[in-house]
Amino acid sequence: MSDRVLASRPVGPVDVPRLVRAFAPGAELDAVWRNELGGLTFRLGDGDDAHYVKWIATGTPEIDFPAEANA
Repeated sequence: MSDRVLASRPVGPVDVPRLVRAFAPGAELDAVWRNELGGLTFRLGDGDDAHYVKWIATGTPEIDFPAEANA
């Protein structure tokens, strides 16, 4: 059994992708998840006002955002 962590909350600073910054200009972004493929999830806001932005590098075939959004 491997001790390798496949996905977790990022530890330390995270470079916010340019596209995420463009989607949420001026917003405070909290990186809350990094998956095993390098995808990131950011939280904008807190509590009932929180929204989430997911990002993955172009060409990552294992992630199907349209299917995920319709689930």
